[in-house]
Amino acid sequence: MTLTLRHAALAAVVLIAAACDRGDAPRSANPATDALLARLPADAEIVASLALGELAVSPAWRRAVGAITVEAPGVGATVATACGLDPWTILDAAAVVVPASPDGLTVAARAAPGRDRLHACLATVAAAGGASVAVEAAGALTAYVQGEDVEHAAWLDDGVVVMQPELSDDAAALEAAIAARPAPAAIADLIERVDPAASLWLVGVPGEGGVIAELLAPIPVPEPPRALHASVRRRDGLHAALGIVFASPGAAEAALPAFRALLADPPPFLARWAPAIRVEVRGDEVRATLALDAAERDALEAQLVAALPPLPEPGSGPTPHPPPGPPPASTP
Repeated sequence: MTLTLRHAALAAVVLIAAACDRGDAPRSANPATDALLARLPADAEIVASLALGELAVSPAWRRAVGAITVEAPGVGATVATACGLDPWTILDAAAVVVPASPDGLTVAARAAPGRDRLHACLATVAAAGGASVAVEAAGALTAYVQGEDVEHAAWLDDGVVVMQPELSDDAAALEAAIAARPAPAAIADLIERVDPAASLWLVGVPGEGGVIAELLAPIPVPEPPRALHASVRRRDGLHAALGIVFASPGAAEAALPAFRALLADPPPFLARWAPAIRVEVRGDEVRATLALDAAERDALEAQLVAALPPLPEPGSGPTPHPPPGPPPASTP
């Protein structure tokens, strides 16, 4: 699919602003996540939930988003000045689903100012780049028209939008992809383990060759893990948890020494915080938890930001090799 200026503008607005139990009741306390939890593909591998309004105050989060949006310079200023909206809180919640095939990546977001105002802002951002966008609604689906190019998103109400980039040019396929369906059993089980009020949480099951499989493969344990979950709650300090799930409590017990050995010799970045990390077995999982007060949280985030490489200049690509220097002077 060709990435058009209007498509890029919509993605930039989403990024710069920037997670179902077995019944029908909302589980996440995040409207964007609830929208996706009722529409998960059968091969869902990762579900992530983000409370963007809370994460917006985190220097580490701003730095991470800055790395994503460096290729869209000026969008944040346009959102702030021309739209009259805070680019960091224009979306107050988001969720991402990654299936085993990355072509099915699905994103949901809740627009704090509502659909109409977000559409007006999208048109303004596009116009600032020399484009014109027409918005045409038909039921849940909304078409964004730029010349002969038409792409779609699904607005489930006046606040929550669901997008699937690979299907955005096929309205019928997008509508079928986001039809209501029960969550896969493995994902539903993991969601029961996370903190639904966390600022950020995710669950993942390893598909063959997928992201979660790659993350879990290097762990030196007797039996491969079968899933993981993680959450970060930033309010009132920092409360983080990582659960590595095994096939049985016995397998989790057998894996515990390996995790404690890793913690006993942490990388330099974690050395200061290692004493605050607790690792224990809870049923069929090994869970690591970290609890910091607000001052410690801020220090950790500052250390994380300082350790990251500087952002590249907008539009600049990597330089594989430095330009050649002058030849060495000849020796008399």
